Amino acid sequence: MKFIFVTILFISMLNAGYEKVKIGKISNYHKDKISPFILKQLLDEIEQQFESQLGYNVFDYSSDGKPIDLLYISPSTAQKRVERKISQYERKVKKSQDLINFFKQTDVELDKLNIEYKSFSSKLNDKIISFNSYVENINKIKKYPKEEFEKIKNNIALKKADINEDKRVKKRLESKLRLKTTKYNNRVILYNNLTSQINHLAFEIESLNRSLKIVKGQAIGQKVIKYKTYLKDGKYVKEKSIEHSMNKIEIYSFESLNQLKVILAHEIAHLVGIPHIDVKGALMNPILQDNQVKNLKLTYEDIMAFDKYFK
Repeated sequence: MKFIFVTILFISMLNAGYEKVKIGKISNYHKDKISPFILKQLLDEIEQQFESQLGYNVFDYSSDGKPIDLLYISPSTAQKRVERKISQYERKVKKSQDLINFFKQTDVELDKLNIEYKSFSSKLNDKIISFNSYVENINKIKKYPKEEFEKIKNNIALKKADINEDKRVKKRLESKLRLKTTKYNNRVILYNNLTSQINHLAFEIESLNRSLKIVKGQAIGQKVIKYKTYLKDGKYVKEKSIEHSMNKIEIYSFESLNQLKVILAHEIAHLVGIPHIDVKGALMNPILQDNQVKNLKLTYEDIMAFDKYFK
């Protein structure tokens, strides 16, 4: 849930044409994430990818090109809320995983303790049965010589003491088993509550993300409307023309170099006049596509858009 839906917007329309680009400003926020050298490498990779798939070049890197600025923009209130929810979600997932590890370890300990308790209880029962049988046999004989009677009396006392000590050991084992089982059951209740909270947070984050659009970058330009008046067939004719001039690219945030590469490729395509296309998996889809982050590649629909709007 760390990656939320991202919308990449642009200000311009079509037919911007072949462009030159250069590295512009890199804010202090981004300087520890990326260097101009790595950024230039990414641009070279994008250029090679475009050219290998399209069969023609659409942009070049040049010192007099239009700047690509990496700027920092403070997150919106809505975005901060999502980030807080994500942070809560991750903390609870961590606690949940810790509990799962506790269950695994305690299951083994409880099994051993149960085996030990049952084994000890069985041996104690055998001792008690044996002792009762011994006493029963002694009681069958009414009279014993005084010396032998004292020996029997001492022997019974020793056996009783041994049994009583075993009973105390059994009680300690029983108490240990009960405490560990109670602790285990309390953790199960906690785990179930955590699971419920995690599911609720996941639903909240998903709901918030549906309405949240985070702009990762923009290809910025301006629209110029021109009017031309001329005389035709004895009448004045007013003609309107619209020109779109692209000025620069601004990148605001990225989670990885692979994601930055996709954002750059998307905005460079806008810079040369390629509009959004509503095709899943396409580079020019307005929503950042996971498959493009994993492997930047123009789809058939992307190539058709380049052929239509650039050539």
